[in-house]
Amino acid sequence: MSSKKVGGSIEDSFLDEGFILEKKIGVGQPKRIENAKILVANTPMDSDKIKIFGAKVVADSPDQVALIEKAERDRMLAKCGKIIAHGINVFINRQLIYNLPEQFFWGTWCNGHRTR
Repeated sequence: MSSKKVGGSIEDSFLDEGFILEKKIGVGQPKRIENAKILVANTPMDSDKIKIFGAKVVADSPDQVALIEKAERDRMLAKCGKIIAHGINVFINRQLIYNLPEQFFWGTWCNGHRTR
């Protein structure tokens, strides 16, 4: 694979095996991972049907709101579990990775990154 950084000179070009992803690593994340098993995706990390479909929910009490929020949280964590089940240690997503999935990935020693 030939790589050239936009705005760089010909001297910035080089051949490399695989592919290069220009990515800034987050605070506290390792700068180098050996034997990385990477999953690259373009998937929403929330399953908030209310936001996605513009639905309206009527709740009679704060307890009902809490139940809805718990169900959304449980769905998000279930999706994270399915991602980790692929045996990866680096997850790169084109869409936003929220705090909850990021914490989940850290708890399983998987680095989650969002591309720009």
